[in-house]
Amino acid sequence: MHIIHFGFLAASVGLNNLPIVPVKLMGGFLAYGGILCCPFFIWKIWKTASLLISFYYVGFVMAMTFLARIRGEFVGADPEVFHFISLCLVLVSFGLAGVQLYRLSSF
Repeated sequence: MHIIHFGFLAASVGLNNLPIVPVKLMGGFLAYGGILCCPFFIWKIWKTASLLISFYYVGFVMAMTFLARIRGEFVGADPEVFHFISLCLVLVSFGLAGVQLYRLSSF
């Protein structure tokens, strides 16, 4: 599903002639790379800090995307209630998943 989402995202950027900011593009590219590689390496990094770093990095990229949309800095997307709700869900998941991952790990 993430590969399909990436395809739709790339098509949207291309068809709508949206400006590409290299720093933001690199951050999103690294997040997508982490998401797509995680299933292949999850058992190797399960009880390491790498899993937490990956989880929080991808979550940070999501939170920054929603925050940019809320601020009106995201070309082609007006701020909507959905973006506020999504940002709150990401922040709540940071806390809940962090506690759960900490309980399951042996840090």
